[in-house]
Amino acid sequence: MRVYMALVFLLFSIPAYANTLYFPQVVNGSGYQTTITISNPGQNTITGTLKFYTPQGGAWSLSINSVTNSQFSFTLSGTGSKRFVTSGTGSIAVGWASVESDDILSGVATYEVRSGTTLTESVGVLGAVSMKRFKVPADIDSSANVGIALINVGESSLKVKLSLANEQGVVTHTSSDPDYQNIPAHGYVAKYANQAFAGLPSTYKGNLIGEVDGNGAMAVVSLILKDGLQSAIPVTDFSPSLLNAQAGWYEFYYSWGNEEWEDYYYMGWMDAPVGYSGPPGMLWGTDDYPDPSYMYWDESRDSWVLVHPVPWYNYNDVYIFNFTSDDTVSGCYYYQDPMDGPLGDCYSLYGDFYID
Repeated sequence: MRVYMALVFLLFSIPAYANTLYFPQVVNGSGYQTTITISNPGQNTITGTLKFYTPQGGAWSLSINSVTNSQFSFTLSGTGSKRFVTSGTGSIAVGWASVESDDILSGVATYEVRSGTTLTESVGVLGAVSMKRFKVPADIDSSANVGIALINVGESSLKVKLSLANEQGVVTHTSSDPDYQNIPAHGYVAKYANQAFAGLPSTYKGNLIGEVDGNGAMAVVSLILKDGLQSAIPVTDFSPSLLNAQAGWYEFYYSWGNEEWEDYYYMGWMDAPVGYSGPPGMLWGTDDYPDPSYMYWDESRDSWVLVHPVPWYNYNDVYIFNFTSDDTVSGCYYYQDPMDGPLGDCYSLYGDFYID
C-alpha cells in the first residue's frame, strides 16, 4: 500500500481551506510524479512553505521544479496559484508533504504515471486538515478492503487507537498493531484493514474508526478496494458518534464563586428540549435540575459544548470539554450572564462516568 496508494486517489469533495494543509501521500521515481498545486482564495498576498517528509518523519529532499531541497518557500498574490512538480527520476519512493502559510489556502496533489514519455494515469487528492479522530466505511470481503494513510502532524510521538465497529455500531475489533502505538513526530503509517487488524472474518461491514490516544493530531486519507478497482474516499470526524458509545450519567467538578461544584448530566441521544429552536442534529442531555439542557459538537472548537439554561435568572451554565479516556472528560466551565451575552472566564473542569 505504501507505493500503490498513489495510483488510486480520485479528486473528491469540497476543497479544504486552512492555514496548514497536509498531503498524506507523495510518490516519486520510476515514472511516478507528484504535482502539488496550491491556491490563494483571497485577495491579499500570502506567503508560506511547502515541506516534504519521509515515512519516518525526517526531511525528504526532492527535486522540485529543478531545485533540490526538502522545503520550498512561496508567495501567492491575491487569487494566485503555484505548482510544485517532482522530477519523477530515481527509484520509486513515498512520503508526505505539508503546506503552511500565513493565511488560508487550498491545495490538491496530482499523481501522474508514465511509461517512457506516455502518460498512462493521472489522479488526484485534495489537501487534508488535522484531526483527532476519524471514521471511514469498512467493506471487507474476498474482493474488497479499506485502507488509510495516516501522518503524525505534531512534534511529539503519537498513539492512535484503531477499531472496527459493525453496522449496529458495536466495536468488535481493536488493532494491536505496534506501528500505531508510537508514531514518531511527522511519521507516517499506511496499511489496509487486514494488515492492521488480526483475526478479521472473511466478510465484514461497518466502519473503521481511529482516535488519537492522548495529545497530538493526525491527518488521514483513505481508499477503498472493490472488485479490483480502487478509489479514495474522504474521512469524517467521528466525534458525534463517540458519545453514542459512551452515553450515560457523568459528574462534572469545578470551582466557581469560591465554592466547589458537582453537576450531573446524562449525555446521549435524546429528544430536543421543548421550545428549542436552535441548530438541528444536536445531541441532547438532561441534568438533575428540572430544566432541559442541550449538547452539541462544536467543529470550530473541536470540543463538546453542553449548555444548561436557567431562564428565570437569565444565565447559562456552559461546559466546553473533550473526552480524555473512555469514561473521563476535561475542559472549562463558563458562567454566561446574561444568556445571550459573552462567555465568562474559564474555570477548570473535569468529570467522570457516574454510577449511582
